[in-house]
Amino acid sequence: MKLKCLNLKDYRNCESLELNFNKTKALIIGKNAQGKTNILESIYFLSTLKTPRTSSVQELIRFNKDYFKIDAEVTKAGTDINLSYSYNTDKKREIKVNLNKATIKDFKSVLKTVLFSTSAHLFSKMNFSLSNLLNTFIISWLEFKGQTLILSKKSNPFLVLFRL
Repeated sequence: MKLKCLNLKDYRNCESLELNFNKTKALIIGKNAQGKTNILESIYFLSTLKTPRTSSVQELIRFNKDYFKIDAEVTKAGTDINLSYSYNTDKKREIKVNLNKATIKDFKSVLKTVLFSTSAHLFSKMNFSLSNLLNTFIISWLEFKGQTLILSKKSNPFLVLFRL
């Protein structure tokens, strides 16, 4: 499975963003509050239709906007699959796979992600040095296994990992 491109429209602080993942590895770097975590969260959201940062999908809509939309293209088993999710302030959502309306189950079966969070209960009891050691191990293991890694360092950092 490979995430080929990601498009965000009025998602959190992203007015309009188009990312193409043409390489085998992607590294997103930026200053604080520029949207790195929002990119990761949107990828995770496409695979689970949940966000680890809020319980309300309404909060994903950019301030003073009526809706948000996430589009992505994924290659899975040699087949290109288009995912589209939109949600508006009237709490209406539209879920599509390959431009056709889809069930939640069918939508969530396309993109698989794994979330590692230092804010998770498991990590909250670790001290800082052990957490750094764990992050180093995960990064080294991923490079060895040829995985894709997108890393965000913030007060609530998390990793989104997916196999190419």
